Amino acid sequence: MPRGFPVTQFLDLRSASLQVEYRRQIWRRFGAAVFAGVGQTGDSFSNLSSGGTHSAYGVGGRYRVSKKFPIDFSVDWARNNKGDDQLYIYVGQRF
Repeated sequence: MPRGFPVTQFLDLRSASLQVEYRRQIWRRFGAAVFAGVGQTGDSFSNLSSGGTHSAYGVGGRYRVSKKFPIDFSVDWARNNKGDDQLYIYVGQRF
């Protein structure tokens, strides 16, 4: 599932998701990101839509920890289509 949902909220045998993110350096070692995603789960690929489509969007801030390596301290806030908010704090890159 996309960011914005607890990891174990939608578990099943099959899943499909699409996520997009835009990152931008704002000033020196500071940056920002905006992101959105959608996903579905089901017991088979032909039944993915049976549980509905779930979506989320959010924004985040980045601080480049190292001048030599692309390692960021990140704080992201996401809201899903059920109206729930999630906060993510991590160090490193996801991709």
